[in-house]
Formats: sequence, C-alpha cells, structure tokens
Amino acid sequence: MMAEYCLSQQIKAFGEALQSQYVDASGECQRYGANHSVFDQLAPTFTVDDLRALKRGFCNEAALRKIISRWYRDKWIEKTDKRHWKKLSVTS
Repeated sequence: MMAEYCLSQQIKAFGEALQSQYVDASGECQRYGANHSVFDQLAPTFTVDDLRALKRGFCNEAALRKIISRWYRDKWIEKTDKRHWKKLSVTS
C-alpha cells in the first residue's frame, strides 16, 4: 500500500514531465535506425554517390534507392535537382 501511494505521488509530481520526455525520445528513436549515423554524416546537400561512399560498398543500388525513398517519404530530405538531395530540418 505504501509503495502504491509513493508511486501515485511520483506520477502526480513528475508524470507530465516524464510523458513529454518520452514523446520527445520516441520521436528521436524513430529517426535512429540502421542508417542514422550515415544520415547525420551527410552534408546538408548530398548525392547518391555521397551516400554510397558512406555506406562503403555494403549496399547495392536498390538498397541505396530504398534508403533515399524512406528518407524522402519521412520528409527528412527533398530533391533539389536531378542528382542532389537536401536535408530538411527535423522538427518534432
């Protein structure tokens, strides 16, 4: 009973702050998948060749296109011309 009371009071005191931190962290975790460090290492404007260089030959062309299409779908990048992509600022 005492433990339940303590937990209840902690939720009352810190619940809202913890919930907002959880929401912020979950949004950030969605961005960090297998290619998070690659995305962060890319210049603000980049080409598929830049991505290929960072992946160091571990991806075939279809995999590179899939990475680009996911970033585009999630609105992390936009196409600036035929060969270049631009990173967008990610806001939560």
